[in-house]
Amino acid sequence: MGHLLALWALATDQPATFGRLASAYGVYSAVVLAEPPGGGERGLFCTRAVAAGEPLLAVPWQLCLVDEDEPGDDSLESVWEQQSDAAARPARDVRLAAQLLAQLAGAGGDGGGDAAELSRFWREWSAMLPPAAACAHPMTLPDALLEELQHAPLAEAGRR
Repeated sequence: MGHLLALWALATDQPATFGRLASAYGVYSAVVLAEPPGGGERGLFCTRAVAAGEPLLAVPWQLCLVDEDEPGDDSLESVWEQQSDAAARPARDVRLAAQLLAQLAGAGGDGGGDAAELSRFWREWSAMLPPAAACAHPMTLPDALLEELQHAPLAEAGRR
């Protein structure tokens, strides 16, 4: 799996994409996206010595996908956040994933303004997401691997 990710990262020139996006969108970065020497999973690595407490990465708030605890607190409020019954709301990671999908679909529009900039940023950033074949989430697994799962409800969820 690690080799598949490394080849994909190389083919998509992720280190250059990460650096370009950081520069273009005002992200402070004392890190670089890379594969560790000797191989392994990609990650963020310091580009220089840093002092204790010094930030390594600072992303402007307007570029962040945010999920607040209480409905109405989030400027990117969705139908799910409008539900007052917390038990009826999907898990936070699902709500954040829905926001990401909305941004990739261009929910912010292609015109000007902060909403359009947010959509452009996430569409460009998505090129650095791992391919589905490199993920271990049940929704990305082929049927042959779902058959090997030792947890039937999880395997069934992956088939939906």
